[in-house]
Amino acid sequence: MSKNKSAAWLFIILLIILILLLILWLLSRQTGPEDRKLVFVTSSTFSGNLGGLEGADNRCRSAAEEAGLSGTFKAWISGREHSGQDAGDRLSHATVPYQLVNGTQVADNWADLTDGSLDHAINVTETGTPAPENARVWTNTTSAGQAWDNTRDCALGSGPATWTCHVTTECPFESGKYGLAQSVSGSWTGQESSNTACSNDYRLYCFEQ
Repeated sequence: MSKNKSAAWLFIILLIILILLLILWLLSRQTGPEDRKLVFVTSSTFSGNLGGLEGADNRCRSAAEEAGLSGTFKAWISGREHSGQDAGDRLSHATVPYQLVNGTQVADNWADLTDGSLDHAINVTETGTPAPENARVWTNTTSAGQAWDNTRDCALGSGPATWTCHVTTECPFESGKYGLAQSVSGSWTGQESSNTACSNDYRLYCFEQ
């Protein structure tokens, strides 16, 4: 084989290796569904008459579907204490970062999400638009992912939490816990004083499962 042919083959082999390395590098730079979980605050607002915890989850699913987001989403919302209806029981505990739909990281993982502070506020909606500065969000959930208490979950009586007013006119006499979408402290999901009538219209936090 002539020197020219040997040099040509060597050049082709090196070029193929460089192309493969470039492909591997590009793949390593991509963030796919398997290495992040999306989170958003809904663009729509709802009264405390959510139709139960399932109703809250359905609103998150609908918002995600309408925005063209794949995956399953659940609401960051809790029912009654000690009932297995805490957000921490209802939602999966991701070991990958939580990100807004614009790619901004909210927390490293579930442990970071529930440690009392966020890397960035959950203040972007499912469509990628910013939430209003004063946006409030139904939660009844502590920063640790637990239910606040049984008197502020928009439910009447001693049965399971429903986040549903038994009668629409009763809503003003019930209260619910809310968080602040612009906050990165524990108030993103609520404080002891953040109680309000369930007749108010607030948003929901939605987490990909």
